[in-house]
Formats: sequence, structure tokens, C-alpha cells
Amino acid sequence: MGTTRVARLEVPGASLHYEVRGAGPVLLVVPGMPADAGLYSVLARRLAGSFTVVTYDPRGVSRSRLDGPPEDQRVEVHADDARRVLEAVGAGPADVLTDSISGLVGLHLAVSEPDRVRTLVVFEPPDPDPDPETAAAMAHMEQNLDFWLAHVLRPSFLGYTPEIARLRAVPARIVVAIGDASAPHQVSYRTTHALAEQLGTTPLAVPGDHEAVTRHPGELAELLRRVLGLDGRRSGR
Repeated sequence: MGTTRVARLEVPGASLHYEVRGAGPVLLVVPGMPADAGLYSVLARRLAGSFTVVTYDPRGVSRSRLDGPPEDQRVEVHADDARRVLEAVGAGPADVLTDSISGLVGLHLAVSEPDRVRTLVVFEPPDPDPDPETAAAMAHMEQNLDFWLAHVLRPSFLGYTPEIARLRAVPARIVVAIGDASAPHQVSYRTTHALAEQLGTTPLAVPGDHEAVTRHPGELAELLRRVLGLDGRRSGR
């Protein structure tokens, strides 16, 4: 709602492009690479009446330039980037929405910065197993694909294992979400249910499939308002 503030943040090894819309509690959207902030613009505008929505391009993607040549990416570094973006916008505890592979970034952020995350909504996160089907599912996204496949997906992100015991103990409320049109034969369906089971919770149904975050922004925005609402926060975890 209203104008969009566009800024750049210098971080170790990269320069991050980020955008801020709206007013209210901070909601950080961590794009599911190889996507960038632009893919979440419609969702951000729909939420800007209720939240200060912060989106950004992950390092090495689109407008977030690396200082040097492409290199293998680490979940821990991307989580630190998310922390730095939150610091740049002056956010205390913030709500965080992740999409697909960025779920690993959100999970690590919740563990490494427990005072930074109030509610983490993890939409269809991947499994640590480097399943080639996961790469094939993203093959239609040509922009940033070479970097994503060469330096994010295969060598490091899918070798990352979330610290389940620590996640169960963090103060953040973790909401594992899944598209209601996703099917058991799909990798994202199986990995989402596996994470929810380990965390002792039940996946939240979101309208659509693996691309629900961008294809059903209106329905998702309304659902997020309910999930992240003040009544839900007062009731605790």
C-alpha cells in the first residue's frame, strides 16, 4: 500500500537489493531461489495494509551482486543476510515467510537468531536429500538458474540438515505450510510432511500447489493475516 522504498545493503561478500512496503509489524519474505523480490511484489502489496513487508534479492540473484566470482552458497550465510536485512529496517522480532528452498534459510535463522523471529511460516521446504526431481521442478525458471543450480542447490543447500532439537526449543512459532493441491508423489509434499512430523505439528493448508505463494497471493495474504494476527500471538505457541 503506498510507495515502495528501495534500498541497497552492503554485506560481507555481496550487495543486497531490498524493498520495503506498508506499515505495521515487520514481515520478511525470503524468496525461494532462483526467484527474487519481484516475484513476490503482488503478495507484498496485498499485505502492505497490515504489515511492513520486506522483500529482497538473495545474494548472487538478480540485483544482489556478489563482490567476487560465483561461489558455492551456504545456508548459514543466507540466514545471516536475512538477519542483516532485518537490522537494516530496524526490526525487532519479525514474522518471516519462506518459500521452497528458502525454508532452510528461515529454519536456520530461527535457530541462530531466536530473538529475531516471532513467527516463521515455512511453505513447502525441501529435504536435505539432493533429489534430482527437485532441480527438475524448478527448471522452468530460467533467470538465475545457472547460478542456482551450480552454487546453491546441488553443492550446499540440500546438504544442510535443520537442527530439529533446537528448532523445537526456539521461542519462535514455526508454521509449516503446504499447498492444498500438492500431491503425495511430489517431493515437496513428502518433505513438508516430514519436517512437520519432526517438529510435532500439522501442516497448514495453503490454496494451490508448490507455486501457491505467487499464484494465489490474495488467498495467501488473507491466510497470513489470520495466522500472524494479534489474537494468535496472544495465545502463544
